[in-house]
Amino acid sequence: MLEFIQGNKKMKSGKKSENQSKHDPIELSDRVSALEKENERLKELLGFKEKISTHSIPAKIISRDPASWTRLVVINRGKADGITPDFYVRNPGGIVGRIIRSTDHTSLVRLLTDHRCTVPAMTVESGAYGILYGDGKRFCYLRYLDSTAKIKPGDRVI
Repeated sequence: MLEFIQGNKKMKSGKKSENQSKHDPIELSDRVSALEKENERLKELLGFKEKISTHSIPAKIISRDPASWTRLVVINRGKADGITPDFYVRNPGGIVGRIIRSTDHTSLVRLLTDHRCTVPAMTVESGAYGILYGDGKRFCYLRYLDSTAKIKPGDRVI
C-alpha cells in the first residue's frame, strides 16, 4: 500500500511494489534532515579545529603552591618562548588551564579547577554551548546552557 501526503492528511492508494522501500518516506526524510544537520555541525567543528593553531610549546610544571594545589602552577616557559597571558594550557586530555601572568622564562597557570577560571565550552553529543567553571577543589561545572539543551551525565565537553 502506498501513502501520499497532502497537507496533514494521508491518502492511501494501491499496493507497494517489491522495489519500494519498506520505510515510511516521512521517517526517512526526517532522518535525512537530522543527518544533514549533524553533518553540517561536524563540518563546522572540523573547520573550527583547522582554525585553531596546532602549534604547541612543551612545558613542565616547575612549582606548585601546596596551599593552592588545585588552582595555580608555574611552568618553565614564558615570554621568551612566545607565551603570553590568556593562552590556554593543555595536556593530552584537553585544556587544563589558562596563562594569567608571564615572565621571560616562566608563566603562572590558573587551572580549570580554580573557581576564578572560566572557559567557553561545548558538549560534543548535543552541541550545547556554555561556560566551564572550576569548583575550587577538583571538579568543573558547565553553566549558562540553553534551558532546552539535552545534556546527560558522561557527555564529553570540549
